[in-house]
Amino acid sequence: MRVALFQAYHRERPYQQSLPPLGLGYLMAYLKRHCPGVEVFCCATEEKVLTSQADVVAISTTSENFADAQRLAAAARDALGATIVVGGVHVTALARSLPRCFDIGVVGEGEQTFVELIRLLEQCPRPGPGDLAKIAGLCFRSDGEQVTVTAEREPIANLDGLPYPDREGLGDRWKIPYSRTVHLISSRGCPYNCVFCASGRLWKGHRAFSAEYVAGEVAHVRERYNPREVHFFDDLFIVRRRRFGEFCRLLEQRGLHRGVVFRTHARADLIDEEMADTLTRLNFRFVDFGIESNCKKTLDYLGKRGVTPEMNQRAIDLLAQRGLSIGVSIIIGSPSETREQIEETYTFLENNRSKIDRLGVGLLMPLPGTPVWDEAMERGLVCEEMEWDRLGIDFETADISRCPILSRHLDRAEMTEVFRRFNALEHIVNARGEVRQLTEENAELRNVLEALCSELESLKGSRAVRAAMKVRQLAAHLRGKRSAQPGSRL
Repeated sequence: MRVALFQAYHRERPYQQSLPPLGLGYLMAYLKRHCPGVEVFCCATEEKVLTSQADVVAISTTSENFADAQRLAAAARDALGATIVVGGVHVTALARSLPRCFDIGVVGEGEQTFVELIRLLEQCPRPGPGDLAKIAGLCFRSDGEQVTVTAEREPIANLDGLPYPDREGLGDRWKIPYSRTVHLISSRGCPYNCVFCASGRLWKGHRAFSAEYVAGEVAHVRERYNPREVHFFDDLFIVRRRRFGEFCRLLEQRGLHRGVVFRTHARADLIDEEMADTLTRLNFRFVDFGIESNCKKTLDYLGKRGVTPEMNQRAIDLLAQRGLSIGVSIIIGSPSETREQIEETYTFLENNRSKIDRLGVGLLMPLPGTPVWDEAMERGLVCEEMEWDRLGIDFETADISRCPILSRHLDRAEMTEVFRRFNALEHIVNARGEVRQLTEENAELRNVLEALCSELESLKGSRAVRAAMKVRQLAAHLRGKRSAQPGSRL
């Protein structure tokens, strides 16, 4: 049996491919361990899926890309006659609305469910409803109309029992020697309940790999790939302080922090003097966290009741004082957020732009599986038959013309104006941040690029965005040339 895996993405939104589909890497590794007779592989493009001669095509997708997944599913069924399986957060949240183009949906955590499904398909390529109903964590159409959702799959109790993800199997695009960055996931889910995030629903709370397992994987990827950077991109790596402390002890004990830099996601109320010192000592050069807003009322609405604007400022100051590279993200457009409150956040960013290297600005989006989705449903702003790409943004053009607008104080035109202003600041901050990272060891190059950035400051609106994009393209080109040099480091 041949099984093709694919991560759905929007072709016109290249930022979606900035991170490897590590979930498929876990799925491949688990399937290879438990079904050694099955040939499983990951396809980098839709074209490769359609020529794969696969018996099973499994597509992982978010809500934003669900229409793309549906289109591919229909094409794959016509081209291959394969069984089409869909998984991911969207089908987990809306299992009972499974479209007809998919034969089966995997609900929730996928490894165990998918292995049981593949074993069934090996025995019976076209299983009946009775056979599928015996597998927990599935949804399917049992009589042509009614969608059946089977028993809930219990979360994997011991994550350490999982093999490391099959990074080689992800394809040429993610070959580590080219990117020099290795991505790791040290936990699943999040212990917090932000209203805009569906992580808790997908993973059923927060579970973590042990410190020993994570340190072992760091040693594994360092020996195998010799990366420049190790990027922990689970929701909140440092949240379990005792586990993080044990992990740091193992790093130091084994010297795994030398000759490499780490990147992690944090949260403002978890950053204190001790944590900032630990991150600095262990070479966590890059720290990203969502401040979301500089308005306490908005933070409370978003579910970040333990965080205050003062904590956001303190976290930035503590990290900046130690020379760490800071990334922040914000969300505008909450229902009760006024223009004045949005302006508070803009002023906060302006005041801290010299300390921030990476900025992400998002519009509050009603994603299935979140409380925001439920609220938007009640207001008639979304439905289960909507055009799903409306939940995505083209960040290059700051186009939100089709996105649901949740604000009760700003109409679409006003929100578009505000979002474009933030988007222009985002481009400028990110351009300066990339220049800072690129030039920290090269004074001559620094002078040239900083002159460009100074000129950038005088521009406004779309001219500023275009100029910032050119600076970032130049920085990316120079970074690529440096990466090609043996032993080069940023």
